Amino acid sequence: MELCVGKLQVKCFSDILNRISDSDLSRLTCSTIPLLCYWKDSAAGIRAILQGIHAEFAEPSRLCFEYPVKSASERSKPSFTDVMYCSKPISLAIEGKWKEGRYQTVCQWRTQGNIENRQRVLKHWKGCVVPRSSGIGCIDNVVYQMLHRTASACTQESDKVVVLYQVFHDSSPKGVDYGKDLKTLTEAISPRGNLEIWLQDIRIDKTELYDDLEKEIKRICGSQDSVKRKASIVRKAISGGELFRFEVRRLRRFGCK
Repeated sequence: MELCVGKLQVKCFSDILNRISDSDLSRLTCSTIPLLCYWKDSAAGIRAILQGIHAEFAEPSRLCFEYPVKSASERSKPSFTDVMYCSKPISLAIEGKWKEGRYQTVCQWRTQGNIENRQRVLKHWKGCVVPRSSGIGCIDNVVYQMLHRTASACTQESDKVVVLYQVFHDSSPKGVDYGKDLKTLTEAISPRGNLEIWLQDIRIDKTELYDDLEKEIKRICGSQDSVKRKASIVRKAISGGELFRFEVRRLRRFGCK
């Protein structure tokens, strides 16, 4: 399996770590941290998910981190999927979530900024989904990020594509109800059989190494190079130890009867 960051091929997980932005690694509450820890053994990670969704690993294949898919125009930001697995039989667009709040709905997003351009962007993302949909209805209440992550999956030339949200939480899950939002997405886009929407519920427990890392990060003052220093420490910790213990609680598909 080929490994990539963006669309650049790399040799190993260390190369992936080194190409993730300092800003994403300098905040221990960022979902990038548990996501990268989970994907340290990339081959085992993707095989476990494929087994869970009743699919098979196939070669040739690629596993890409921060995978970009172009938007409607150069003025519009691409959609960057956290992890994208691509093969001929199946592609998976995987989005990691931990402590972040709920993102804007389509209705909220399209009424801000350059409204004309945003309408054009929405039309583009919907157009990507249409070939794998039985008919797109009202998307006002769909979380905008979920829409363009789904569109990114649908641009892959695979027989089947899957959108999967990896949601990490501790023993007392709180915050965003991703199940509810994925249900809203599924009802709005009416996926055909070659598009599936899934939620992976993962409990995480912080290790002593995480606690030690948290203390070390807090000791770094707000100097000009603090972000770079923090990111360097976090990279070393992820590479050399175990920050979390993972327990996959549930894999749930939406829209199936």
